[in-house]
Amino acid sequence: GNDYSGTHSITTAAGNAHTIKFVIWSAHKNVGSRVYLLANEKNYQMFHLKNQEFTLDVDVSNLPCGLNGALYLAEMDADGGLSKSS
Repeated sequence: GNDYSGTHSITTAAGNAHTIKFVIWSAHKNVGSRVYLLANEKNYQMFHLKNQEFTLDVDVSNLPCGLNGALYLAEMDADGGLSKSS
């Protein structure tokens, strides 16, 4: 497994809140962590949002000036395109 809290400074509280720090000092300096949601061991979580509402609360009260705190959604295959390349 991956040490998400130690290496990437990604923590979960109460099962539905995630905290991600931009600059992490562990064995190495890690800048700009990203998180990908998985449905299982081989597939990304798919969101079918057409005519649906998606809400997100972001606390940027401690975000330093000049940094972008954003959520990006990208269209992709659930398997990340692996079935097309095999």
